[in-house]
Amino acid sequence: MPTSSITHRGRRRWWAFGLVVAAVSSGVLAGAGTVRAAADLTFQRTSLTATVSDATVTVGTTIAGSATVQASRAGVCARDAAGVNRDFPMGSARISVAGTALSATARLPPGRYRYFSCLLVDGRWYRVGADQSFTVATSSGPSPAEPPAPSGTPPTAGAAPGGVPLPTGDLPGWTSVFAEDFTANVAQGSFPGPYAATWMSYHGFADTYRGGDYNQGIISVQNGALDLFLHSRGGRPQVAAPIPLVDGRWGGQTYGRFSVRFSADAVAGYKAAWLLWPDSNNWADGEIDFPEGALDGTLWGFHHCVGQPTSNCHWFDTKVGFTGWHTATIEWSPGRIVYLLDDVVVGNTTNRVPTGPMHWVLQTETDHVADTATSGHVLIDWVTIHRYTP
Repeated sequence: MPTSSITHRGRRRWWAFGLVVAAVSSGVLAGAGTVRAAADLTFQRTSLTATVSDATVTVGTTIAGSATVQASRAGVCARDAAGVNRDFPMGSARISVAGTALSATARLPPGRYRYFSCLLVDGRWYRVGADQSFTVATSSGPSPAEPPAPSGTPPTAGAAPGGVPLPTGDLPGWTSVFAEDFTANVAQGSFPGPYAATWMSYHGFADTYRGGDYNQGIISVQNGALDLFLHSRGGRPQVAAPIPLVDGRWGGQTYGRFSVRFSADAVAGYKAAWLLWPDSNNWADGEIDFPEGALDGTLWGFHHCVGQPTSNCHWFDTKVGFTGWHTATIEWSPGRIVYLLDDVVVGNTTNRVPTGPMHWVLQTETDHVADTATSGHVLIDWVTIHRYTP
């Protein structure tokens, strides 16, 4: 990719997300809560506690707002000694001026943890109050009813680390042109290795927000999954953007069905922006994003209007987090874009749909303000691409 294209693309993504945040903050999105700019809000923590019993930790907090708002997620965030997210289960909550009490329970492995009150309002995370700490001395293992989120260790060996085997063959209206199950292991620092004919990645330049550096050296393949190890080196977050190559080349496909089976740690300071980007490198020719969002937030979908890309012709929040295994699919056909999560339609638009060739980039990068203290993994079980053949 030419240097001039890289520079242009970085600017494009910054402006795109800035406009999305503006739309959310002004209450344009359904369910966004109070019509109030995020910058106007402040929050106070009046209590924060943690009770440890064996491997079970129960936390409680009370959060008050400068105005009553609806938080899409609120509760207690935690980090282990390595900086990996171990957030407690959270749901939506109405945060009042008088204060809203929240509590949750989780089972954690042995170790020392720092924890703090946190909430997500209008697409923005707030970290409330100073960090505190607790220690889990023993562990009897996770409850069968609460399987753990992916951790620093790649999945165990098996035909389908994500629980769903790689789908193969054609589908009605779609012809298979690419299918990757990651059967050959590749050590960190050796990617693409045996995948050189079918994969490439961004490498050696800053990401969209200039907070991290694209580094294909953090990509590996182990036990049937592509592993992006997000972490910092020398004070700079290391990020990755693997790109599948259809017939050994980048781009050249107009319309298609793009599916990925994935899971991620809820790593603060990082986001996914997995997108279809025009081969022309002209943003006005369109952009389709799914999933997009902070890894410690929820999966969003976006469609930037052809001819007016600073506006979104369609967007939605699935309310589903990145942790746990999910399959995200974009079906792009003449005059229509359909978004599916785990084979269920979550978005559908016919408004100003792209008509020129695009390529798929699994862009995983820093989010607004880089967090050099956190680390974690994004795991990709399989990837498929189909051509539109009505």
